[in-house]
Amino acid sequence: MIRDRSIERVEVLTAVGKRHKQCKRNSIGMQVAAPADVTSRVSNDNVLVVFGGLLLVMLLATLDSTIVATALPTIVGEFGGLAHISWVVTAYLLAQTIVTPIYGKLGDLYGRKRVLQFAIGSS
Repeated sequence: MIRDRSIERVEVLTAVGKRHKQCKRNSIGMQVAAPADVTSRVSNDNVLVVFGGLLLVMLLATLDSTIVATALPTIVGEFGGLAHISWVVTAYLLAQTIVTPIYGKLGDLYGRKRVLQFAIGSS
C-alpha cells in the first residue's frame, strides 16, 4: 500500500516536471508560459459572430429599459400617483441587481450560451 503511493507520487512529480520544462524564463528570471499555438488564433469570422451576438444582447437590454421607461407612468398610476415613482424605479433596479448574479451563477453551472438562450426565450 505504501509502495503504491510512492510510485503514484513519483508519477505526479514527473508530470509536473514535464510541465515545468515547457515554461520559459523571462529576463528577470520569472517563469512565463510558452506562447500559444498558432492554430489557436481566432479567425476574423468568429470575432464578427461574437461581436454581433454581444451587440444583439445589448440591443435587447436597451429595449427592455425603453419598454420599462415607456410603461413607467402607467405602472406608477396603478400605485397612486407620481409620489410613488421612486419606489417603482427602486424596485425595478433592485430586481435587476438581484437577478444579475443569479444569471451569472447559472451561466457558470449550465453554460453561458444556454442561460442566454433561456433568458431571451423566456422574455
